[in-house]
Amino acid sequence: MKTDADEKVVFATRFSKKIFAKPVMAGVVFLVAAIVFAKIDWEYGQYGFWSCLVLGILVFLGPFSRYFLSQFVITNKRIMIRHGFIARQSYEMLLNKVESIQVDQTLVDRLIWGAGTLIITGTGGTKEAFPNAGGAIAFQKHLDEAIHAS
Repeated sequence: MKTDADEKVVFATRFSKKIFAKPVMAGVVFLVAAIVFAKIDWEYGQYGFWSCLVLGILVFLGPFSRYFLSQFVITNKRIMIRHGFIARQSYEMLLNKVESIQVDQTLVDRLIWGAGTLIITGTGGTKEAFPNAGGAIAFQKHLDEAIHAS
């Protein structure tokens, strides 16, 4: 992510690995189905095998692109959040315009994934929510420190 010459990155994270949970389960189902198609004696079994294998791989494309193309960055001047490939979303806010930051986490998010929903409130009452942010509490802590340092 491009920053100004006098701007330093304070903290950076991505979406949580939680976004891989459902695709892993679906991938296991497709793998089991592919093995079943490979074992049965049926004239179209090979087509079922390859179809399940391809579908098992395709299930992972969305989460991989979402994870590796996401950026949650705090600099000493602003917050920058970008994610998406085809439908790209970009959010930037100067630190002096941040009114509050809230983190919503379920018990599973907190204990297993370290994820949460970031809700950033700017001056004027504008609220932006970012679900499945990795390291949500650390993001909140670093943002608070960056705001009070400037």
